[in-house]
Parts: sequence; C-alpha cells; structure tokens
Amino acid sequence: MPWRCWYMPVWNWDEINICRKMLYKHLEKEKVSKLFHKWGGIPRFVLEKANDQTQQDKLLDAIARCDEKIFTYIEESESGDHKLIHINTNVLIEENNIELKNSDPYTQKVLKFASDYIGERVTIKLEKTIKSRLNNEIKLSLSCGKSNQFLGNCFEQIAQRMLRGGGEFNVRSLDSDQLGTIKLNRQNEILIFSAVDAINNGEYCQPNNKNFPSIDSIIAPNMLFQMTTTREHNIKMIGLIKLYSKLSKTGNIDLFFVVPAILYNGYKKQKFINGTNGMPNWIRNQ
Repeated sequence: MPWRCWYMPVWNWDEINICRKMLYKHLEKEKVSKLFHKWGGIPRFVLEKANDQTQQDKLLDAIARCDEKIFTYIEESESGDHKLIHINTNVLIEENNIELKNSDPYTQKVLKFASDYIGERVTIKLEKTIKSRLNNEIKLSLSCGKSNQFLGNCFEQIAQRMLRGGGEFNVRSLDSDQLGTIKLNRQNEILIFSAVDAINNGEYCQPNNKNFPSIDSIIAPNMLFQMTTTREHNIKMIGLIKLYSKLSKTGNIDLFFVVPAILYNGYKKQKFINGTNGMPNWIRNQ
C-alpha cells in the first residue's frame, strides 16, 4: 500500500483558549487573544512563552529581517520561516458536509502568512516586489494552469488593506457585464471574528479561521468579498449558510470576487458547490 502524506493544521482559537483554561490559567484571555492574532495558532509563543519578552521580540525581529529572499526560500525549502509562514491544509469543514475537490481532508499543503498581523507588515514592506512577481505568476498560470498559492495569499493581504482603507472601487457584474462602482468607508482597525455573532453591520470583518469557506471578508448585511488570483474559484455553500444570520433577508446580497487587474475584464461567473444538502432557496433566489 503506497504511503500518504497528511498535514496537521495549526491550532485554532478555540483550541488555544481551551488549553489556556486547563494549563495556563494565570494568563488573561485578552492577552492570549492578542498574541494569537499576532503569532497565529502556535501554542509555544501564544501560551508557553506568553510572558517571555525575549521570545515575543523574535516575531518583530523576523519581520524586520524579511526581504525578497523569502520567495526563493519558500519555493526551494520545505522548512520556510515558521514564525512568518505556516502550512495550512484542507481541513474537514463539517462531518456531514464535506466540500473538498478531488482530495481527502488534511492532504493539501498551502503556505500562508501565520496571521493577518504578519501578512500586513510583510506585504507593506515588499509590496512592489509582490506586485511584480504576481503579474508574472498570473501570466504563467493562464498559460499552464498552475498558480502560486503563497503569492495569492500576498495578494489577499494587499487587497484586504486596500478595502479597509476605503474609497471608490470599480466593479463588473458577472451576470450582465454591467460596470459600476462601490464606495467603502475607511476603517483603521482590523476587525477579526471567530464567531459569526461577533459581526456588526457596516464593519469590514475578516474571519480568524484561514479555512473559512466562501469568503475572506464581509460587510454585513449585504457585501461579501472573496480574494483570488485564479480564474476558477467555486463558491462553497456551507460558508454562506454559516453567515445566514448576519445577511440581509430582503434585497440583494453581493459577493465580490476581488482579483488582480490582469484578470478583471475576463473574469467569469463562478459555480456553487452545493454540498450534501442542496442549495437553500434564499441563495437560489438572489
């Protein structure tokens, strides 16, 4: 029987917080939460070394040392800098509703920034290099069908920052090709939610779960955003269902695919993945 490689995801917030309650009761939840949003789900730095300033300073040191070599380092090494970049995988979304394409859960390797805190700082520092590399990678992807997932994550960080910065953005309907604009308010604070109930109307919110299906951000009750650098990005029904309580029950709900300029004019309408329970009427009627 051939061997198989499986990947273990980093800890999520619920797991970190349970461990805190059981083994690190002396640590305040608020402090651990702040460290989690800086480091990502690494218990060594979020829990064990939470009060060790020398260890905590290593994150800023790693960001300060980061330069263009990070791209070569990632491409040529299995290790990478694990303070800045983590291996993500295709987790089991729900026991009775698996929406994975051609693969078993925990078998795919995806490199992403360890946290939005890290991603924002690295992409600000290397934005010019990232944009140049991304353009070249997308042209390569269009010809051979293979995309660079880490550069896609870099694009997501830049796009999130631009949308939070507010302003007027061009949009094109994937149904009718009609052109228009949307205007977003500036938001200085990065708002991260772990529970859907924490989403407030009118605020630009991002899930802390990097594997949250269907969206990368939301402005409730009627604007959803999915960042992608690929021509095909199926819409997972389960993510929309999770957000149902925060979405408008009347009027339109818009799902925006945020893509690089090179993909904008030719981007096509995307397919829904229905899962095991079919498409709810409230989605079908949108």
